[in-house]
Amino acid sequence: MPTLLGQGYPRSETPTVDIAAPLSAHDAIADMDASGILPFRLLHVPVGSLGEGRSDTHSEYRGPSEPTSRSTAADEAQAASQSQARSQPQAASQSQAASQSQAASQSQSQVGDAARLFPPAERAGAGSSESEPASPHGWATSLDGVQVLWRYGMTASELTGVLEAMPDIRWIHSDYVGVDDLPLAEIDRRGILLTNGAGTFANPMAEWIVLALLVAAKHLLEFARRSDSGIWDANTTLAELDGKKALLLGLGATGTRAAELLAPFGVELVGSARRRRDYLPTGLSRLVLGDGWRTELASSDFVICTLPLTPATRGIIDTVTLEAMKPGSWLVNVARGGLVDEQALVSALDSGHLGGAVLDAFAQEPLPTDNPLWRRDNVLILPHHTWSSDRVLQRYRTLFANQLRRFVAGEPLSNVVDLTAGY
Repeated sequence: MPTLLGQGYPRSETPTVDIAAPLSAHDAIADMDASGILPFRLLHVPVGSLGEGRSDTHSEYRGPSEPTSRSTAADEAQAASQSQARSQPQAASQSQAASQSQAASQSQSQVGDAARLFPPAERAGAGSSESEPASPHGWATSLDGVQVLWRYGMTASELTGVLEAMPDIRWIHSDYVGVDDLPLAEIDRRGILLTNGAGTFANPMAEWIVLALLVAAKHLLEFARRSDSGIWDANTTLAELDGKKALLLGLGATGTRAAELLAPFGVELVGSARRRRDYLPTGLSRLVLGDGWRTELASSDFVICTLPLTPATRGIIDTVTLEAMKPGSWLVNVARGGLVDEQALVSALDSGHLGGAVLDAFAQEPLPTDNPLWRRDNVLILPHHTWSSDRVLQRYRTLFANQLRRFVAGEPLSNVVDLTAGY
């Protein structure tokens, strides 16, 4: 039996909780059920159908011995593919959901019909006998009573829309770290608990930070372009990371993990935080508070952004910041595009003041092909992809499953978002 939840709860000793999740979460829910977490009523949220005249469907599930609605592999794959045109972890989770659905139907799943909990959205067309009357929001009235919403791939607009049809919602879990695109004021007004996926992407993103510094020190972009052009040129003097100074803006899970990974390279790493810590995270040479980071710009070889996007941090990397940076230094941003004034960055690159940049987030995504940040010898553009890892989806499931266990037990949840601070 899978050990997703560890000990879990005996079904006979736990209450039933109403959970809503999109179709893309179907295999994840099946894994959770196989772990014996609790009986639950699952409500399928057909993402992408809001405003198209469709209503919702639901299945009540009380354990593997009680089968739920079946659907064919073709139906499941078609339903999953409707919501694949996404960016960030959404596309990865939906693609995996579609392929796993086909595999599950071709052989007997260890959780039987639990692997097919979600009827496809097409089965709940307007006027269908299988569906309940649609609400004014385009969702079924069966969303009344839902206490938990698992985002799992839903866009911010989809989540906002379905939230209106959930008068009894108590807790929303978003697998992503950033919450700047969610209706925080409304969530706060309604007294809803919001948790995020802090830590889920920390390791792969921290590895990219290490790689970014090596890219700069070893002139990797320059050598890659020479390799593409068949140019043999050994006249470039390279640098070492040992003895270089990096300023780390943001000490969440990603920043803290990056500090740990950079420690063996001998980098002098200065961290910036809003408030003092009881201890200095591994790898940090020292910690500066408040606006103290600005006094470190002139001596830092690298400025690394892992900050959340909030009203206080929006545009923090502006003309003033860039001009204060050490000549020839590099900017690394693996956080949010809104942190950086892109026009100011272009000017700093054009003038030669900055040595280069590794950028994984932009104000507009995908980055338009005519954006002046493209096609530069000293800039690496990434498609908001530093989060990517073959272990991310399992981390999604493990985190939510353990959070759900706490929720049912009345225990405090981890990764609770401060709705005032915005992270």
